[in-house]
Amino acid sequence: RRGSTRGWVMVRLTAELVERAPQRLNFLGEREILLRGFRIPAVENTGTLRDGFDSVDLSDNEIRRLGNFARATRLTTLLANNNKIASIESSLAAELPNLETLVLTGNKIERLSEIDKLAPCAKLQSLSLLDNPVCRSPHYRPYVIARGPPSLKLLDFRKVKRVERVEAGKLFPADGPPTVDITKPAPPPPRAPPPRAANGPLANLTDQQKALIRAAVAAAQTPEEVDALERQLRAGIIPTLQPRPPSIPPPPSALPPHARNDAHLNGTSAPPPP
Repeated sequence: RRGSTRGWVMVRLTAELVERAPQRLNFLGEREILLRGFRIPAVENTGTLRDGFDSVDLSDNEIRRLGNFARATRLTTLLANNNKIASIESSLAAELPNLETLVLTGNKIERLSEIDKLAPCAKLQSLSLLDNPVCRSPHYRPYVIARGPPSLKLLDFRKVKRVERVEAGKLFPADGPPTVDITKPAPPPPRAPPPRAANGPLANLTDQQKALIRAAVAAAQTPEEVDALERQLRAGIIPTLQPRPPSIPPPPSALPPHARNDAHLNGTSAPPPP
């Protein structure tokens, strides 16, 4: 919730929050409670849910550990996107024995060993760990397939193929040590590609031409002149600076009486006729 002057504040998961949180039938016909966006700092007091929901949405909170649920045999879907989850408790499988879908996109899980704690989730079919640091491990996907629950069918919204299971089993055999080094640190996130060089007639401007363009932009006095300059540049035409015609003073008849006298004294116009 948002305070009037303090901005967002954390809210504990309590019976009061459960009572006022939105509840609905989702598009799968599941009874769902929306506990997202409250900045809940930890999983606690989930007994107040009374095992009355098929789906619980805890996305967009501040949770750091996944676990500490009251046993819930009805719950099949747990959404916990965009938290700060860095670890998974080994008790999760016993707490949520019928969990089928677990979405942990956008969290802080770094270690492949955290995946081992999901292996006992015997009914888990869909798992998402997208946008977690662990995804950068060179052996992330085969490790999850080999060491995660055997029931897994979708990983990061991609079907787990039979050939992937075979290859993952070779890298991480169930009856022996891994055949690859999983201690190798994950590579840093990829850098953004450098900006591409401009194409077209303005791709290789000389310093003099660049100076002319800057001067022309600085000399433009109206939006229309700026638009005309832009059209020239798009057409590959380098602008040239033309001296502006000197301003012509208005005729004396157009000046007020006192200005006529000043103009006569300054020599800027012919004296009025006698």
